Amino acid sequence: MSGLRLDYYLYFGQKTAHRIMPSIGINLVKRKWAGLDRVSIYPNFNVLFGTDDVSKTEFYPNLLLRYLYNRNNPKSKVPLTYEKTSTVFGIMNYSLSVPVILTKKNWTLLISYNYNLPQSLQGEDTSLQNGGYISFSITRYFSF
Repeated sequence: MSGLRLDYYLYFGQKTAHRIMPSIGINLVKRKWAGLDRVSIYPNFNVLFGTDDVSKTEFYPNLLLRYLYNRNNPKSKVPLTYEKTSTVFGIMNYSLSVPVILTKKNWTLLISYNYNLPQSLQGEDTSLQNGGYISFSITRYFSF
């Protein structure tokens, strides 16, 4: 069985950001296999879209006049550039996740491999590297 998913997140606080994450995945389940009650594999692929503030250095429109003024008045410099901050929207990350869930009676072991490919937004200068990690959890269910 396969599935499509669409999540929306709104972050707020000192600044506000929007995130939209569509994903596609497939559910593979095998019951009563290798002495386990159930083995499940749920590989999925996600794309993260979002907004963020990007700052870039721009030249003033009257650059030639500012340059000539600075050249003739070395003690009183006027800036040639300024920082412009704008909010941009675009792809922020691609990710692949492969969780494997092993279930035996009231015990569940989840092992997941995740690989991320971060993307720079237009005008953004990031030094993020592609990377993966493995996570796991052990759960014991109690009946009341």
